[in-house]
Amino acid sequence: MTIDTLTTPESRETKKYVSQGTTPSFLVPSSSYYNINITMSHWQLKDLVCSASNTNSVYFPSGNNLMSLDLSRKGNRGSKCLKSVTKFETSPRCLKEKDDLIAVGGVVSATPQGVTLGSCRGLFGLYTKINDSVINKNVGTLINNCVSLYKVSNSAYKTILCNNDHNMYLLDVTNYGLAQSQMNINVGVPLNHSSISPDSKSMIAVGDSSKVFVLHSDENMADIKGQQSISTNYLCGISTDWSSSGMQFSVCFQDGANLVYDIRRQDHALHEIHSTRLDASGDFRVCKFSGGTEDLLFISEHQGRVHVVDTRDYSKHQVILLPRVLHDSEASTYNQPIVKSVEEVLALDAAHLDQANSQSSGLRLGQRPPMRSILNDRANQPRRFQYDTTDEPTPRHFESPQHFIGEVTLDEDTVQYLDSSVEICGLDVSRVHDSSSLVIGSEEGLIHWGIDSWKRRCFPSFEMF
Repeated sequence: MTIDTLTTPESRETKKYVSQGTTPSFLVPSSSYYNINITMSHWQLKDLVCSASNTNSVYFPSGNNLMSLDLSRKGNRGSKCLKSVTKFETSPRCLKEKDDLIAVGGVVSATPQGVTLGSCRGLFGLYTKINDSVINKNVGTLINNCVSLYKVSNSAYKTILCNNDHNMYLLDVTNYGLAQSQMNINVGVPLNHSSISPDSKSMIAVGDSSKVFVLHSDENMADIKGQQSISTNYLCGISTDWSSSGMQFSVCFQDGANLVYDIRRQDHALHEIHSTRLDASGDFRVCKFSGGTEDLLFISEHQGRVHVVDTRDYSKHQVILLPRVLHDSEASTYNQPIVKSVEEVLALDAAHLDQANSQSSGLRLGQRPPMRSILNDRANQPRRFQYDTTDEPTPRHFESPQHFIGEVTLDEDTVQYLDSSVEICGLDVSRVHDSSSLVIGSEEGLIHWGIDSWKRRCFPSFEMF
């Protein structure tokens, strides 16, 4: 995706379609939209929106520039809510922020033709706000697919890079820049993502493998004391995250499966979540816990859909559906996404498929346009890997989605949400005015949607005698 212009974004809250019998949502009734451009440099790496830890802003790449968008100035077009923070040597493919330190990862190619084996080096970029400085450093021999940033003491931080050269690189960072120390761990597979537990004692990593790697560190992550792996039935782990308690971690696989584990018992998954689609549009990309007391897990599909799962008992599972056209520039309108239960989405998809099969010739209603990426040759093809768990014990808490009870209405308004090809390029949970909200980055702009924290509150019950 290319960047045309960088102007002050417009925030809109209009609605064009209201679903019949709308599912009670974990989110507030309406979302806001910002007409911004996010650069996607890689067809798989779609974790490109990062919430600031101390402000109401989110960061995202635009070309080689790192941009900041202030979400607290919703609807104020005259305000300077969009600004360029800094510029790196190349367009970031991943980014993280902590206490006004911003780390990015990517690749620098030595040839104008692009990235080829032996012609590139991994990029690590670091921006420090305190002295407004930028460091560009070569780390790793191939692409850095993931970067993370953690605080280990008052002025010391650790950044971790996952590289395609099978290595995980750990670098020490201070408020004023990069320290000299560096450590690397060879896991044996190209690494796509890693994350550290809230107590900094455990790390999980995934890559081009069916395994989940669990590593244990000593104090301040100065050394790795042990490593083990968890075998799964899926290939190509793409994203990981920890719950705020540190008791659960989520592992997202590209082939449409998300596994949630309890750190105290890793022999089987606590819960398993599947994509709504078997073709490339349903590939999972990013998983994020909400943190705080909301107890939600968000998972993005490659195109048009984001899952919202209640992690208190995993009994409630909803799907955010993006419309076919998120922003109509000619009419200057924002088409609100809608939320439905996963059971209703599967029922609507089945009805949509039946309608397509009943057409004797010609294009079907709402036919999905071709994918605008390297996935063209994979679109509408069945997955190579079957969800077969016959050789593994059945997870105690896994429940298949129940059949939807009730009628589904399949009209043109509904179809525009079922066949959306809007690519999702970022997913994060933000704090704006002390309220939690969901941020969804896409090729057509950014969606900001408040989480209904009041409905997520738990109150103890008692009986009167």
